[in-house]
Amino acid sequence: LHGFDGMLIINKKNEEIEIFTIPVVGANYSYKDKFLVNVHDFELFDGKICNALMPIDSYFSP
Repeated sequence: LHGFDGMLIINKKNEEIEIFTIPVVGANYSYKDKFLVNVHDFELFDGKICNALMPIDSYFSP
């Protein structure tokens, strides 16, 4: 898997969103969060995606 750093999985059911990561093989990071969504608050959703990406970014940062 060349160029694969990790994957975000986002599930939405009604007003609840669950975000979790799938790490590369052998990596030891993971992230999982579940929260309620306000369709007018993209800042919250954007922040949650950034939080989910932090373990992936820090795994590959020097």
